[in-house]
Amino acid sequence: MKNLFIIPQKTQSIVATIEKEQIINLGSIDIPYGSKTVYCQKHGIFVSINFKEKALKMYRENGEYIGFNNQFNFSSIAIKDDVVYLGGAYKKKKNGLGELCSLLDLSQVDFKFKQINLPIVAVKNKAIDDIVIVGNKLILLDNIVFPKYIFEFDISNPRVPIHTNTINLPDNGTYEHIVKGDGNEKWLGIKSSTVGDFGQAQHLNVLGEKKVQFDYVLNRDQNYNEEIEGPFVNKEDSSEEDFLKEQITEYNSKTPEEKQELLKGENGAMYEYIQEMEDWKNKITFSNPIVDFSIINDNAFILNRNALYCYDLTTYPSKNIIKLQTKLKDMVKLIKTSDNRIVVMSADGYELIK
Repeated sequence: MKNLFIIPQKTQSIVATIEKEQIINLGSIDIPYGSKTVYCQKHGIFVSINFKEKALKMYRENGEYIGFNNQFNFSSIAIKDDVVYLGGAYKKKKNGLGELCSLLDLSQVDFKFKQINLPIVAVKNKAIDDIVIVGNKLILLDNIVFPKYIFEFDISNPRVPIHTNTINLPDNGTYEHIVKGDGNEKWLGIKSSTVGDFGQAQHLNVLGEKKVQFDYVLNRDQNYNEEIEGPFVNKEDSSEEDFLKEQITEYNSKTPEEKQELLKGENGAMYEYIQEMEDWKNKITFSNPIVDFSIINDNAFILNRNALYCYDLTTYPSKNIIKLQTKLKDMVKLIKTSDNRIVVMSADGYELIK
């Protein structure tokens, strides 16, 4: 069977596949723009979160509507084999409050959900806002209200997820909201937005053998990074500034293990501040909003409205970003297919990136 995917459109979406480096339109399907959809190749079924109707809907490959469920507020979806994983929040108090994660076994098309137990006490107004599957690892992104987590589950048996790890995510600023996650065996990318003293910001943190950071900030002072500032510097005392510069040089000469020891030591707060400064200096800043992103192999594909960029994550902190050729303007979305191809969408078209 073919690897099918959905290209969202304003009214009815398109069922598509890729053959001989061309996108083939296989017909329309009643999935509205803005929905999140996965495809089960084994059973030939699309499962889609319809945000407009706040319902989970199912369709066959030919567009035939199968049924729906609107019991929960699902906001994220992913699939492994014929098991669909759904994240979101409880819809009714009688069912619970806070984060919700369920699985749906498509070998039985009956809309009976199995709840996945999370390793925390659920918190009102929090939700599982995106799901990433990498091999036999299920990754749940939990945000909205601090603290933010990554929950990892072993899904060697897709029907029996086993919790293996919980990671507490550092925040990028106030009122942070995780928008999207994507990744592979080596890298996990997390796109988020914040609002703070320096304006509205978008952040793309890619975690792996290196921590790679991309930023877009509206209304930030462009000279913000050019001076040493902070709680450990009295700008009127040049000796203090010189001292901090010496400490930065000393800190940067250390191995990762030695840096960890310094962070735990008596002057840990100062070294933590130095590390934050170094991270900030190495961030790759965009002059236009980050619309979407995808991770394929060692590359981050980053979409602005009028440009698509590719960045080799292994070269960080190099700022050598490649601008890819595309015929589209006013681009709005990246689609990563199950065989790791990138399709870029605009308001009135789509294109396969070759």
